[in-house]
Amino acid sequence: GNPRILIDITDTHRIGLETGIQRVVRKIGEAAARSGAALPVFIEDGRLYPGYAPAGDRKPIEVRKGDRFVLLDSGWIFAEEYRPILDQVSAADGLIVACLYDLIPIRYPGAYGGQRPRSFVEWIDKVVLGADAVVAISRSVADDLLVYAEETGAVLKPGFSVGWWRLGADSVAGAPLTPSRHVQKIAAAGSPFFISVGTLEPRKCHSFAIDTFEQLWNRDVAANYVIVGRKGWHVDALIRRIEEHPAYRKCLFWVSDAGDADLHFLYANARGVIAPSFI
Repeated sequence: GNPRILIDITDTHRIGLETGIQRVVRKIGEAAARSGAALPVFIEDGRLYPGYAPAGDRKPIEVRKGDRFVLLDSGWIFAEEYRPILDQVSAADGLIVACLYDLIPIRYPGAYGGQRPRSFVEWIDKVVLGADAVVAISRSVADDLLVYAEETGAVLKPGFSVGWWRLGADSVAGAPLTPSRHVQKIAAAGSPFFISVGTLEPRKCHSFAIDTFEQLWNRDVAANYVIVGRKGWHVDALIRRIEEHPAYRKCLFWVSDAGDADLHFLYANARGVIAPSFI
């Protein structure tokens, strides 16, 4: 058959999360499946299977000559499982295109407990820098990868190229969805509210933002702070601080399970977005 675009959704398929990178992967994978422009796939027992197909219809997919394998997901968690598949693609004269979100675990290991995650380093060194091409989520990330490749003396494939794309678009525009009652209640509280959106993790500096709002609340300034995002890593103390805070559910809110409708509603009604970070 003709060469195909195979979009990797392994991590999203296994973990089942709905936010962050997984939301992007899910949206693109579903749109690809609907349109037929590409085929979402996941790795299981060393083989590729079609994504978003009924379980009974899932038969292994063989790599065809010239297939493009797009590593869209955050597959570094399962880095060791990709090598056989990548070897098959290369042997079939296909192309491996890796999507790079950032090099934060390498550049800022303090955000990950002080050490570079070994599987992430292996993913960058052996998979991303071993690809035929890389698409980064920003020009700065693309530039950073090239600097890292030079620092480590990486041996790149002939014709290796790095590009980047812009973020922030949904593939399908549908009718407005109804947000949850919890989110509607936050917006109806009367005071202007500000939101921070993203997984709770050390580098997002939510504690710094809370410190700032405490100063406002101590001056009787009417301003609410809404944290939107699931619990990440090394944030147990932060979660305790939020849930035990005197202002919790009064002018400090945490929405850990926001769906698309909730997120659209909060963005549309917030006074502003706050994105603190130590990076």
